[in-house]
Order: sequence, then structure tokens, then C-alpha cells
Amino acid sequence: MFELFVSLRYLLAKQQEKFISVISLLAVGGVALSVATLIVVISVMSGFERDLKEKILGTYAHLTVSNDFLMDDYPEMMLEVRKDPEVLAVTPYIYGQIMLRMRGKVYGAVVRGIDPKTEIETTQIKKHMLQGDLEQLKDGVIIGQELATLFNLEMGDSISMIAPAAGTASMGLTPPVLSFEVKGIFHSGMYEYDSRLVYVSLESAQLLFGLGESVHGVNIKIEDPLYAFKTKKKIASRIDPPNVVKTWMDLNRNIFAALKTEKNVMFILLVMAIAVAAMNIVSTLIMMVMQKTKDIGILKSLGVDSGIVLKIFLYQGLIVGILGTLLGLFIGLTIVLNIDSLQDLISRLTGFEVFPSDIYYLDQIPADVNFRDIFTICLSALGISVLASVYPAFRASRLNAVEALRYE
Repeated sequence: MFELFVSLRYLLAKQQEKFISVISLLAVGGVALSVATLIVVISVMSGFERDLKEKILGTYAHLTVSNDFLMDDYPEMMLEVRKDPEVLAVTPYIYGQIMLRMRGKVYGAVVRGIDPKTEIETTQIKKHMLQGDLEQLKDGVIIGQELATLFNLEMGDSISMIAPAAGTASMGLTPPVLSFEVKGIFHSGMYEYDSRLVYVSLESAQLLFGLGESVHGVNIKIEDPLYAFKTKKKIASRIDPPNVVKTWMDLNRNIFAALKTEKNVMFILLVMAIAVAAMNIVSTLIMMVMQKTKDIGILKSLGVDSGIVLKIFLYQGLIVGILGTLLGLFIGLTIVLNIDSLQDLISRLTGFEVFPSDIYYLDQIPADVNFRDIFTICLSALGISVLASVYPAFRASRLNAVEALRYE
């Protein structure tokens, strides 16, 4: 307790030593700012990853069976896949790029041909519907809210689709143009889906792409999407090539790999920012050692050993680290828990859109408070603060009492 008492007395400098107190406050502020920044960045990136997974799982299936050609025997494939006890639902699909013609304009999009009855069991598209009913999809199209807003489309409007049917390019034929009525509008929360993804019935997609009775593959829903790789191996062992099973993570591997890499890199960079802030602790303690040379000499002349002097200055670094970490934790959590309100406030004050949905896929800033990440951040800040105080504390403990008092 003696060492802690002296450490606090040194940090709370007297009137003539206010400069030391200001430097100490700056050191606390530096640690706090670094911790708060790290908490906000890591929480937003974790929230981004979580929301992205939820949006993808809400729009696409957990597993997909497909090949490089067409799947003619998809009813038999669906029966085979259903034999796995982990499988909850199976549905066929057609997926391809098309051109939309509406309001005299042409727009590139992606079409998904689905069977409404089984699609409802496999994905969460029904929950995303704002207008219309998925079961009314026959001879109609369901579009995203962003696409509807972009072209001022409403229920009942007409959309033409153009897609190259099989064989038309080599035979010199004109690709078919089909007209559809808008039968529904959905909102998934992902700008990329809501602005470019459209749904038509399986039969319409087969006609559009000239597939006959074939499809591109079948989608599968399982009990737990986090165990998709395990179920993938079991299903793959029972189907014949060239059919291939892919998980929702396989289909979006680049996105999640990029997110993980960015999160790790940001963590390293911001920990380095904490290390830079810790340099303030080093400078503060070195200045304090120089200022307190006489006091250290008196303590040693009274019989205080070098170990106690070392602890006094180590405790100072620890105190600065604890205060800075607690303050940074408070600031960081406050920002994370009110991030949407802060975004709206900044946008209103500056007129600048902080989180444009067409760039970041999502329509709002996500944030996920992960206590394991926060614990790691706080522990790192405290560890770096203590390490920063080792050298000044060692210098103080090595001071000779006679040399320290010689000129006093």
C-alpha cells in the first residue's frame, strides 16, 4: 500500500508541478482515445460481419448442389438430398444475369427462378416482402425496394426481361424478350440484393433462358447453418459427379475472408496506436523521475530498497493505464450503443452521408458488442501501459541516494 500511496501523490502533483499533472492527463487521454477507437472499429466490423451473414442467410440457402452444366434430374436429386436427417427443405433454382427494360431505360440485374412453395421453406424471402405475395409469382416478378425506388416502379407496373437463351448466339437468333407484371416488392436490407436481384417463377426462368425442363441446381436448408461444412461432406458422399455441393460460406468466401483480414489488420494497427499513446506514459514517467530525483534519494537514504522504488513508478504506469482504459471503455461503448443516432446527427450537421448503403451493402451501420474482443482490447491496453513504465521505473530504482542528494 505504501508504493500505491506514493504513486498517487506523485501523479497528483503540487501547485508548482502542475506541468507533470497536465502530461499525466494527456497520457490518460491518449490511452482512452486509442481504446475507444479500437472498441468502436472492432465492434462495427464484427457487427458488419454478423449482419452480412444474416442478410446472406436470409436470401440464399445454406447449401447448394449444382454443376457446370444443367441439372435435368433435379426431382431425383431433391429426393436423394432429403434423406439426410439434417436437411429441412429443398428447392430448385435458376440463376442468371439479365437486362431489364422499364420506363424506357435498360438496367443490368440478376434473376432467380424459384418454386414459391418450396422457396418459402428454404429461405426467408417471405419475411422480406413489403408488398405482394410470393405465391402470386406466376407470370409476374418480385423486385427489391431499391430497384422500385430507382425507377419509380409500383405494383402492377410492367417490366421486360432480356436474356440470351441457350443456342441463340451460335444460331444468330434474337434473345427472347419477356414481359412481367410487378407482383411484389421485398426489402432484405442489403443494397446489392435490393437493387439488382429479381424473382420470377421457375417456369418463367426456364422459358427466359431456354432451359426446357432443366434447372441450374437445388438449394438446401439445414438445421444449423454454422455446421454446413459437416452436412456438405455427408451429402457430397452420396451424389455423383459432376454435381458439387457448396455451402453459403463457400459462395461468399471472398467477402468473409476480406472482412476477417480487415478486422485483424485494424486490430494490429489500433493496438499500435495504443502503443504510441503509451509513449506518453514513458515521457511522463521519465520527466517525473527527473523531477523527483531528490525525493527518490531521500526515500533510499531512509532505507527504502530499489524494489519498492521500482513498484512506485510501475504503479504509476498501471494507474494511468487503468484510468485511460476505463475512460476509453466508457466512451467506446457509448459511441457503439448510439452509433445510428450519431450517424444521423453527423449527416444532418455536415450534409455528408457517413455510411452510403450502395458502397457498404447494408442500409445502416451495424455494431456488435463482443465482450471477448473488449476484454482483449482492455487487457492489451493495460499490458502496454505497464510495459511502457518498465524503463522509467528501472531508471528510478537504479538511482544512487548519494548522487541524488549531492547537489541538494
